[in-house]
Amino acid sequence: MPDKVQSVYRKFVSSGYYQKNLGGLRGKYDNIRKYWEDEITRFALRPYLLDTIHACLMRLERLRVVDLGCGSGQGYELLTTIKKEEVGIDAHDHDLLGPDMFGSYLGLDISDDMVKQANEMYADEEKIHFKQADLNEGLGPVKDHPSFDLYYSSYGSLSHLNDEKLENLLVEIAHHARDGSLIVGDWLGKYSYEWPCYWGLNPDESYQSYTMSWIKDDALHEEVESFPIRYWSREELDAVIKRASKRSGGKIEPLGFLDRSVFVGRHMDTRQYNPQAQPIRNFANMLHEDNLRTNLEHLIINYAPVEGFDKQNRYFEKLQVAWNNIVHFLMERINPNADKNLLKRYSSVDKKVFNIIKTLDRIIESVQWIQFGDPRANVIEPQLGYALRSLELTFQNGQGYSHGLLGVLKVHK
Repeated sequence: MPDKVQSVYRKFVSSGYYQKNLGGLRGKYDNIRKYWEDEITRFALRPYLLDTIHACLMRLERLRVVDLGCGSGQGYELLTTIKKEEVGIDAHDHDLLGPDMFGSYLGLDISDDMVKQANEMYADEEKIHFKQADLNEGLGPVKDHPSFDLYYSSYGSLSHLNDEKLENLLVEIAHHARDGSLIVGDWLGKYSYEWPCYWGLNPDESYQSYTMSWIKDDALHEEVESFPIRYWSREELDAVIKRASKRSGGKIEPLGFLDRSVFVGRHMDTRQYNPQAQPIRNFANMLHEDNLRTNLEHLIINYAPVEGFDKQNRYFEKLQVAWNNIVHFLMERINPNADKNLLKRYSSVDKKVFNIIKTLDRIIESVQWIQFGDPRANVIEPQLGYALRSLELTFQNGQGYSHGLLGVLKVHK
């Protein structure tokens, strides 16, 4: 498996796909990645990092981070753009982790090409280093370093490990870490609507094929090889964490889990694993594109229940109806002949959903004075994107019902 992963990522690097300047409607750094996924990750990590950084400062130390599955350094890029305060009109725009707050940053990745690219990109940063390592074999070169404050993994890297390898890695981290160190993990969610074909698999069957076919037309213009990936539910992760904690001789405490990219995962557009999926990510991406109007009808979700999964179906049904209420309201509200009692008609909907609808109503009203440009494309539609992102957080359960399952753990010695 590692050789196959190396081959896949070698293609990505040689194609330029992992350069920072790709973005917009397609590519690794598309608008959903930029305005949705990364922002939700920053939001989720900020309170835990605040506590960890405070503990470091009380010891008169700076934060030490190891990035497990670092790619070409995108994890460092994400961490250094987390704000110190919740962003608002009156908030100070200060980064939580400026370069001066890092005592050391070590990135590990299985791909030699990724490591080489990362070292070239951060060549001027003396505290940042990247090395080749296979996490299937454990912490590897990390063992030669003092304890880290943050053992960090992003963008599904830990899903390359099966249950046994993940358990072994967590045990090694617990032994290497200091008391109070954080472990941040990222896995592919088992119950994402992208792949209901995997929902019924037992844990020992959930190490299945995954293909990054969503990038073939953007960068490679050829078929991308598949490789095995572990799809995780929260329950299955908890079992592995519990076993690792018992073996470690201390305690690995789960602090929180968060589902990221519900209905907007990469494979919603490819329909590779679910022919019932809709290209929602493509149209949600358009919401954040300048001077480009989105056909809002394409954002209406028609979830097809999966037989035998009542709990999951109830969750997706509820989220779908809430999502569609918001989109339908906006479609009606931007009509020049909109019903004057439109807002009142939606007033009996779920309170949290209605608060989002009221906010959109105020935004639409506030742009009436704009006479130039396209206020719908450049003001209203991006706000719809933020509203749907907020909805994902509002209907959050952290059970692996999305493309990504983010988990934060704490080591107790």
